[in-house]
Amino acid sequence: MLTTTLQKTKESLDPIFQDACSTDLVIPVMGPPGVGKSTFINSLCGRDVVEVGYGLKTCTQRLKAVTLKATKGPFKNHCLVIVDTPPFNSTATSDLEILRCVADCLASFYRFSHRKHMKLAGMIYLYEISQEHMTLGNCQDRELFQKICGNEALVMVVVGATKWEQLDGQAAQKCIDRLKGIFWDDLSREEPQICRVRNTHDGAWDIVNRLAQGKKSRTTLQIQRELVDQNKLIRDTEAGRYVKIWGRNSNRASLAQHILIFFGAKSV
Repeated sequence: MLTTTLQKTKESLDPIFQDACSTDLVIPVMGPPGVGKSTFINSLCGRDVVEVGYGLKTCTQRLKAVTLKATKGPFKNHCLVIVDTPPFNSTATSDLEILRCVADCLASFYRFSHRKHMKLAGMIYLYEISQEHMTLGNCQDRELFQKICGNEALVMVVVGATKWEQLDGQAAQKCIDRLKGIFWDDLSREEPQICRVRNTHDGAWDIVNRLAQGKKSRTTLQIQRELVDQNKLIRDTEAGRYVKIWGRNSNRASLAQHILIFFGAKSV
């Protein structure tokens, strides 16, 4: 329920951070269903640590965390806590429950980050580059992600374009230009980095290392400030309000579709 408070996060740290150390850096990975989050994390680890879904079927229905130690690059000697998040627009769980799950985790981490001295290294958002047109669900997912982060925190975001192998070089570049010119055109001047995701161990680490190139003037997300600093309920956050509107519009669209199908069948 969206009416839940964050009393749990006031009392204890989310279990996925219980074993974290002071030098650990947290990196949530988000994106629509079937975009390749689990594949990306497995490539990063160099082995299968999370189950991979196929098509639009997702195997991630709750938060999962994998801890890795960086042996080289800008995060050398740091342990990275990679958080695999369940996608919105999933048939397995309601968007309200997914938002609650993600928001509770982020708020819990933020509340205890000063005590644990952990930091948010940034956010990775994966998007399937091979899609010719952006679907309504993907538009909603992207807008909700932006409301979780807030415009000022987009400098901490790396957008990874997945499934390049399904396009030739020219078509792929057109998709990148579209992402840069349209995908984020209604957001703030603080745009995220957009880069290609290669399904290799080194390719996945390249995406993670790009987080070190972002500005570090903002290290908190909008939803963290809303829930912890401003003591809001999830339903009153920008993301919570968007999910409620999104749900109402989805119900209207579903009703309209059923009406069209009904009258179409009657006219045959």
